[in-house]
Amino acid sequence: MRVEPSGTSACAGPHFLVNTPMGQNYVALQGLTDSMKRATHVIWTTGGKFVPEEQYRIFHERDRSLVSSPF
Repeated sequence: MRVEPSGTSACAGPHFLVNTPMGQNYVALQGLTDSMKRATHVIWTTGGKFVPEEQYRIFHERDRSLVSSPF
C-alpha cells in the first residue's frame, strides 16, 4: 500500500500512548486509562496521489534512512 511519508507519522500514535511515560501520562490526565484496553485506534493516511513519483521516491528514501520502526 502506498502511503504518503508524512501520513505514516500517525502509525506511531498507539505505540506512543500505550508504551511511553509521556503517552501514559496523557492517557491518565484525559481519564482514558481503563478505556485503552477496549480502544480502537483509527489511523488516517493519504496516498500521496498528487506527489510526483520522483519526489515520492526521494521522500521515501530519506524517511527510511531516518526512522526505525517501534513495532
